[in-house]
Amino acid sequence: MLQIHLNHLGTINVDSLPNQCPVCKSKVSAIQTSVHSKTQSNCVEIAYQCPNEECLSLFIARYEKLQPTPNTINGFFTLIKCVPNNLDKPDIVEEVAELSPQFCEIFTESYQAEKLGMEQICGIGYRKALEFLIKDFCISEHPTEETKIKGKALAKCINDYIDDIRIKQCSTRAAWLGNDEAHYVRKWSDKDIHDLKILIKLCVLWIQSHLLTVSYTSSMART
Repeated sequence: MLQIHLNHLGTINVDSLPNQCPVCKSKVSAIQTSVHSKTQSNCVEIAYQCPNEECLSLFIARYEKLQPTPNTINGFFTLIKCVPNNLDKPDIVEEVAELSPQFCEIFTESYQAEKLGMEQICGIGYRKALEFLIKDFCISEHPTEETKIKGKALAKCINDYIDDIRIKQCSTRAAWLGNDEAHYVRKWSDKDIHDLKILIKLCVLWIQSHLLTVSYTSSMART
């Protein structure tokens, strides 16, 4: 248990102090600057400054009382969150980023929505990201079929234009789980968004492997 001095409000007991700047993500010993107590003293917001010279951002740590008691600052407070929270971005390999920039954009937005707790919508975003990834890959493999590929259902694109068995199997299953995210009743009740992300990551892995193999095979042809 730790204590924070609140100037004229006295001292409160808390479970932890902010140890990471939500802006620059550095591990820090934040500098307390001011305090604000909300209605009935069940919520305390404390302003801090990041000591990192490359950041120096101000942020707010929000504490809430575990067992609300009106009109008193006494009690035990828990650190709920720090804001503003600059969301990080997922790492996407260069080969896939060049192949499908829109996949990167959609996947990143879905990833950040998930980080914000928007679990009911991020799954649909991951499904959309998958479609852009697979269709862009199919177009790169069959450029003369671009118009047809853009207009076909994802499942048809996977069946008709993907020869690599690893990409085909993973993308097929990712599409199944992605469709579940948009439907009222789930077909795969024992799988969730975590499994969907793993399958998308496998698609990215196998597509990267395929692209690198093709690149090195063509640039180092036997003479």
